[in-house]
Amino acid sequence: MLERHYTTRELAELLHVNPETVRRAARRGDLRSIRVGLERRYSESAVDAWLELLASPSKKRSAA
Repeated sequence: MLERHYTTRELAELLHVNPETVRRAARRGDLRSIRVGLERRYSESAVDAWLELLASPSKKRSAA
């Protein structure tokens, strides 16, 4: 079965964040993405990994 991929807008709406937050995470390399034409797509597994990174205690300490 194929994995679901989200556009920047879809992911931002799903997570209730600004689309720029999603783009910034992708530019930093925190959120893996693929390019489809001029747009980016984010797989469910990449989103899960990003959310785990955000929730990890070591990430919170380094951001403070």
